Amino acid sequence: MKICSLLFCTVFFVSLLSFAQGDNEIFIYVSPNGNDAWSGTMAQVNEDKTDGPLASIERALDKVKVYRSSETQGKTIKVVLRGGIYKISNPIVITPEHSGKEGAPTIFENYQGEKPVVSGGIRIQSWKKEKEGNWYVADIDAVREGKLIFNSLWVNGERRQPARIPDSTNPFGDYPSKQEFFIAKKYEYLPESENQPGTLKVFYDKESNIQNWGSLTNSYCVLFCKWAVPLLPVRSVDMETRCLYLNVPKNFWFGVIFAEGQRFYIEHLFEGLNKAGEWYLNRKEGKLYYIPFPEEDMNSAEVIVPVVEQLLLLEGKPSENRMVEHVIFKGIEFVYTNFAIGERGQSDPQAEVSVSGAVQGTGTRYCIFEKCSVKHVSNYALWLRSGSQHNIIKQCHLYDMGAGGIKIGETANAETDESSGPSTVDEKKLYLYKDLGTTGCGYNTVENCFIHEGGRFLRAGIGVWIGRSSYNRVAHNEICDFRYSGMSIGWCWGYDPSSAHHNIVEYNHIHNIGKAQLADMGGIYTLGVSPGTVLRNNHIHDIMSDPEQYGGWGLYTDEGSSYIVLENNIVHHTLTGNFHQHYGRENRVINNIFALSAREQIIRSREEEHISFIFERNIVYYNRGSLLGSNWTNKKWQMDKNCYWNASGKEVLFKDRTFQQWQQEGFDVNSIIADPMFENPEKGDYRLKEGSPVFSLGFQPIDVSQIGLYGEEEWVNLPEQYKRIPCPISSE
Repeated sequence: MKICSLLFCTVFFVSLLSFAQGDNEIFIYVSPNGNDAWSGTMAQVNEDKTDGPLASIERALDKVKVYRSSETQGKTIKVVLRGGIYKISNPIVITPEHSGKEGAPTIFENYQGEKPVVSGGIRIQSWKKEKEGNWYVADIDAVREGKLIFNSLWVNGERRQPARIPDSTNPFGDYPSKQEFFIAKKYEYLPESENQPGTLKVFYDKESNIQNWGSLTNSYCVLFCKWAVPLLPVRSVDMETRCLYLNVPKNFWFGVIFAEGQRFYIEHLFEGLNKAGEWYLNRKEGKLYYIPFPEEDMNSAEVIVPVVEQLLLLEGKPSENRMVEHVIFKGIEFVYTNFAIGERGQSDPQAEVSVSGAVQGTGTRYCIFEKCSVKHVSNYALWLRSGSQHNIIKQCHLYDMGAGGIKIGETANAETDESSGPSTVDEKKLYLYKDLGTTGCGYNTVENCFIHEGGRFLRAGIGVWIGRSSYNRVAHNEICDFRYSGMSIGWCWGYDPSSAHHNIVEYNHIHNIGKAQLADMGGIYTLGVSPGTVLRNNHIHDIMSDPEQYGGWGLYTDEGSSYIVLENNIVHHTLTGNFHQHYGRENRVINNIFALSAREQIIRSREEEHISFIFERNIVYYNRGSLLGSNWTNKKWQMDKNCYWNASGKEVLFKDRTFQQWQQEGFDVNSIIADPMFENPEKGDYRLKEGSPVFSLGFQPIDVSQIGLYGEEEWVNLPEQYKRIPCPISSE
């Protein structure tokens, strides 16, 4: 028996070595038409069908692990995926044992000219037309048995809207009308106790036609609360007091985001199932209802529901200094994930920050995602968590996301090695450490990615979110069609030390953000003390918050944002301002173009005893609204060498002061009131004509040709294929 075992192991090891193709590379082939009993040494099945590619990525990982533990560990391993769909019921897990080395990475890539798709969805078939309605119905046993709950559904590759009341004029509520919402008169929060679960009471006005519908307890409220959108299951309704009783999660954050007059609607209501493209899931009976569009044949339609929350996990152990390193993914598509909100609902204080990533890495280093796509997901597309350093995400297409695009870092400071001593950044001795340690997150790059159509389910998701993470670079991306901010940098309110600093955000095209749904948001939003952070050469436009609340700004330095440089940006067509500083210290706003905000142009909120910002060599161009908004009384700011112009022909006023009075107070002494001579500002062309007076101020022209995506023509022109409802700011 021992001899047989030894012989088997020898043959097995020799067969592994037969993968080697060349001195430094090993190839493993995988195909949906393969067989896990085969060797995987060939890209296609042999003539007698006795050998060929493997069938599963999991089996390929088993082989990678064996290679990495053998004498071949110094070679590059390429797991080549043939085209087709790889259906999974559990996430694919990459561990430190699969890691490559510098110069010898582990690579997962598409077979040339083919597209492998990792899918966490299942197809629903056997649809039946019901006589009493215009909908079709399908039975799903896993739902009836309590094994599956889903909140997203796709038909022929397009996300569909759950049935709701009131109806929406378009599937995802972009630029909604008042008729698409109920109005909350007030809220009352009852914290969890021994006698009852946590409850949010929502009192609605008498005009709201809310009823005790039969499916009400199978629905949830979508509450638009300034910068957050809780999804809270409905427990009951009191028709007499006009009050909805909603379940809330544990540790529910009830604060200033809940205010009188906010909007909401009720989703997943059978009684709201009345329009083509809407669906409803009866969880108790396990029945899925759908109303097809006229061109959809339910006998052939591809109806997908998600069953897996995460598709790919890179699971290092940073606390043990065991990392996933030197792993590369090329040309792979990741699709269809689930994010069940459960009976207590889902609520985050901002940015859907707790929501998982469809692709997620912890303790991930020197890894690359290149020319991959993540689409049709219910959560964030990708999240690099603690211990993730020196990773690159480049030329990836991330879209149709339930929450947001990319998250980098955590919400708490990492444990860092202070042995090298702190470096002070100002006289107040705000400390930060360059050594991120093993658990810190930083030095990551997001470049040349197209990130769009976020917040489809969890509405406050963000294009790129950087938490307590430093030394990251986000460059040459196009980010659009989010309901909250395009980017969020930092995660610290006030002036406490933060491990979010030295982040570079440059050459990004950020547009069509807000969609008139949320508030207190921006094209780029920052938080906390962040020396070394630079926002430069970004093009930001069409930023529209909920017009009945407040705050849709282009560049927004929020609470405690300090020591940040904002330079060479073009910001135009925002609702409430192109630059807004809530409060912070000594931010430098240099050589920017701020144009055509519908209301105020430059806003300064809280007044403090230190210098708020230095504002120099900027062009501010407007034709409506006012130049300055909010508080400008304590004179703790610096402004000079700027060009201001009111294209409506009205006088340029500085908070009711004339230009001369303003200069007498010591501001803009070397500035000018003059037409900067743009080529066509209304159409977004801010090139300066020859002879522009701003050159005398030392203003440097901003080259927009370097902003946004780069590379192959097909890639650069990809955004033009996606149509959207025009932003009312630009269309007026």
